[in-house]
Amino acid sequence: HYQAGFHQTSTAGAFGATVAAGRLMRLPEESLVCALGIAATRASGLKVQFGTMGKPLNAGFAAAAGVESALLSASGLVSRPDALEAEGGFGATHAGEANLDAALRDLGKVWLFEG
Repeated sequence: HYQAGFHQTSTAGAFGATVAAGRLMRLPEESLVCALGIAATRASGLKVQFGTMGKPLNAGFAAAAGVESALLSASGLVSRPDALEAEGGFGATHAGEANLDAALRDLGKVWLFEG
């Protein structure tokens, strides 16, 4: 993912911001899952921006994508619940594979994104 040119702060940050916004909005689980699906289609950011004002802007885009994804889901927009791990989903297109079990194995225990 990072080696392919994606800016991890922007891509992973969109998911973190989505969960944070969804929790603050007290979204039910189904809505939060939809919000993550929306974020999966919005998460972006390229390392080519490093050294420009575009790099910190990527973090702002991630935050905006998270809040907007939660708001859209709360308003009834529905997305695929498996947008992270589905064939053609975020994992497959941004990391070459989608192993949700491995990605979530230590969730809440280990606080590290490996690049």
